[in-house]
Amino acid sequence: MTDSNNSKNSELQIIQEHLDHVSGNVLLCSDDSDLINSLSNENLQVLSNASHSLSIHIDNLLLTNTFHNELSKFDQKFSTIIIDNLLERINYPELFLRNLTSILDDEGVIICSTSNFFHITNIINLLIGNILHSESYSTRFNTLEKFL
Repeated sequence: MTDSNNSKNSELQIIQEHLDHVSGNVLLCSDDSDLINSLSNENLQVLSNASHSLSIHIDNLLLTNTFHNELSKFDQKFSTIIIDNLLERINYPELFLRNLTSILDDEGVIICSTSNFFHITNIINLLIGNILHSESYSTRFNTLEKFL
């Protein structure tokens, strides 16, 4: 099994263990059909897009100021929001997170995985306004404060 597969399996296991211990609604933001099909929680909702990548869909919604309308379709708050390898691929991650907090319970948590975000190439691209996606995965667990 490759390091990438081991990393994805570790992420899946950690996320599933969390879901096994929460009772509220869960929102999964992901294009990964394997992850979507692997997670089990009766309160799981999925934010995805069949016509093109979720990152492009989110960017379009943010640019047209309609992302909040998309979120209002769920008509509920979430105790857990899972963002799967998405922040590094969207152009406005801070705006994306700000919008998500409007549907997060007061005591809710956001679980976020990124694709080796702290690689020097990604940091340089972020600083100049380009966020490129790489298929290499790493398993590191950080707080939002450490990420920002």
